[in-house]
Amino acid sequence: MDALIGLGKTEKDFNWISDPKIYRLNKETLDLCIKTLKGKRKFLSIFNIYETFLYDADYIAFSEDELSEYMLKYPDIFLFEGDRSFPRFLEIKLKK
Repeated sequence: MDALIGLGKTEKDFNWISDPKIYRLNKETLDLCIKTLKGKRKFLSIFNIYETFLYDADYIAFSEDELSEYMLKYPDIFLFEGDRSFPRFLEIKLKK
């Protein structure tokens, strides 16, 4: 995927045997973050949330920092603990 992206192409420009599971910052990603946090009472680090994607994806088109910055756009869904100027070190849980 990195090679395709470097060439300005997408996964659709390659003839895969089976289509890869690729996560981008979109509604599907937001839904998986919510699912990961559902039922948790304690705050989770962004690394714990990102780990969910590592187990499920063939390729992740964002970093932990980008994920936390994306989640910061949804203060109506998530509670944040920590210094927002360092998104990598934020801890997150669902609002009740």
